[in-house]
Amino acid sequence: MNHTVESWSNTSEKNSSSPRLYRTDYVFLWSVAYYTLLSCGGVLNIMVVFVMVRSGKIRQNISSFLIFHLSLTHLLLHLSVPIFWNIQFSKGNSSSCKALVLIDYACATAISNSLVAIAWDRHRNVLRLFDSLAPRHLKTYFELIAAIWIYAFITSVPLFIALGHTVK
Repeated sequence: MNHTVESWSNTSEKNSSSPRLYRTDYVFLWSVAYYTLLSCGGVLNIMVVFVMVRSGKIRQNISSFLIFHLSLTHLLLHLSVPIFWNIQFSKGNSSSCKALVLIDYACATAISNSLVAIAWDRHRNVLRLFDSLAPRHLKTYFELIAAIWIYAFITSVPLFIALGHTVK
């Protein structure tokens, strides 16, 4: 009566009429789930961008602008990664792989930096409520976005250089 899992699977395979899932089936199911969530994220980001542009609330406050920037950055990540994957597999060169890694890490860092900036703005608005109602110049938004992306690329360059030594 001491059966192991392996002996149970062998006997059930011979006597059972139920279909058995193999490793390729799990990979297929995970791939379908991944691409479904990826496409849902893209559609939701497009909806956020559309609503922000249509309502004109982009420059209402810094948090609104950063949510708009967050959606655009996420869309850039969703659009650039498949393009560079296709270039990498069609040409087979390492420069597209390096660019893919740089954009991937830079977009991920820009997304996290945008979330930090949104948290900072919410904290600042709680402490100084009436200062948050003052209109901001367009220069303020561009400086904030420039700071986010410069920091993102500076922190992504070491990974880019490290990959340059491994991919040939």
